[in-house]
Amino acid sequence: MRQVADLELKALRSFVAVCDAGHFAQAAASLGISPSALSRSVKTLEAWCGAALLIRTSRQVELTREGRELLPAARRVLDETEEFRTAARLAAEGRQGRLLVGYMDVAISDFLPDLVGRHRRSHADVDVDLKYGWRSQQRADLLENRLDIAFTVGALPDREMVSKKVKNYRLSLVVPAGHRLAGARNLFLAQAADELFVWGSRTQWQSLRDIVDRLFEAEGTVPRTVQEAPTRDAIFGLVASGLGVTVYPHIDGLSMRQDLAVVPLQDSGAEMSVYVSWRRNAPDIVKGFVEAIDLSAA
Repeated sequence: MRQVADLELKALRSFVAVCDAGHFAQAAASLGISPSALSRSVKTLEAWCGAALLIRTSRQVELTREGRELLPAARRVLDETEEFRTAARLAAEGRQGRLLVGYMDVAISDFLPDLVGRHRRSHADVDVDLKYGWRSQQRADLLENRLDIAFTVGALPDREMVSKKVKNYRLSLVVPAGHRLAGARNLFLAQAADELFVWGSRTQWQSLRDIVDRLFEAEGTVPRTVQEAPTRDAIFGLVASGLGVTVYPHIDGLSMRQDLAVVPLQDSGAEMSVYVSWRRNAPDIVKGFVEAIDLSAA
């Protein structure tokens, strides 16, 4: 028996068409070919199988034992081939497949859940896998094709990537409810210079820490750090307990916590931007996700 790659799909289609029609002439008409061409195609399949599949009579066509055994398999091959073609077309159009999206704390706390939901509704056959990572980690993952898209604080400077600003955030001082600065207006960071600070750990929160460090340097001082924590919830929990205060981007809904107060900072430069980045040679499935991002707040 010859290799599977040698089998042409038209031979399978011819065989199935004859079985469905029960007659060569009708099957040939349904395929838009001549009866002689159809007969040659079926004979090609029989030669490939090494067995007769049809019994030809003057009035009708009957299946041999081998033909009855192979007909269901022939239908499956044709059905799966059509499914493959459909999947390939949808993937090429960016409407089917799997996306690996890297994110950081601010994105998942603000716009990313809504973005993933909207994209899912318009691209139901695209699975989005989310992976948390800090800026340097996401850059490496993008370059090594372990991510398709990355959301980071600041653009990723690389000629192989495209970066666009998604949103700009003012920074706020987050303090325990009832803190002396909880109701402050026109607050500048210098007014909190004597406070103890809770920060995100340097590894995961390097970009925000760098911005805050520059703000303190502009005031000629250094913050007093009492505790570091890896996640936003951990940081806020420590602040709510009265251990210290922190600086965090102002996000709508952040002030809904009853045990915290959020006070916008008025310092020049007290802001940060979130960017989305992807490889320049990215397929349409990536571009489809990027196009769903609302850049109006950038």
